[in-house]
Amino acid sequence: MAHLRPRTQVISAVTRVKNNVAYATHQFFQNNGFLYIHTPLITGADCEGAGEMFQVTTMMPKSGLVKDIPQVNGKIDYSQEFFKKETNLTVSGQLAVENFSCSLSNVYTFGPTFRAEVSHTSRHIAEFWMIEPELAFADVFDTMECAEAYVQFCIRFILDNNREDI
Repeated sequence: MAHLRPRTQVISAVTRVKNNVAYATHQFFQNNGFLYIHTPLITGADCEGAGEMFQVTTMMPKSGLVKDIPQVNGKIDYSQEFFKKETNLTVSGQLAVENFSCSLSNVYTFGPTFRAEVSHTSRHIAEFWMIEPELAFADVFDTMECAEAYVQFCIRFILDNNREDI
């Protein structure tokens, strides 16, 4: 009963905390000179090459049968696809945001990413939101300093604004 879940104390508290973590994320990076970059959710690139991706298609035939998808020489005919090539839900916005970093300096993306590995463990998820900052001309120490400051900022923000929820 999905309409009742948000009315429970736990779900409503978690929702308020998640809202403020997202707000704090944008506030931290905006206040530290980063530009927010929207990266594509549908991509032809496998950014990380580390796992399975969810394929996206506009070619599902009216029959609903995979065998009826247009083929050439036994392979899917992607020339009839909307993007004219195989596309998937992104596993990361990193490839796109790196390009912006080269021209705009410090940038970040914060949005949904998708993994299609089949796993039925409590630690596995198919969709999650990922924060991906790119620091131009930075070394590992700059990156660690940014990550530490970000985590501290978010924790402080939640302690200041969500004490009742915690």
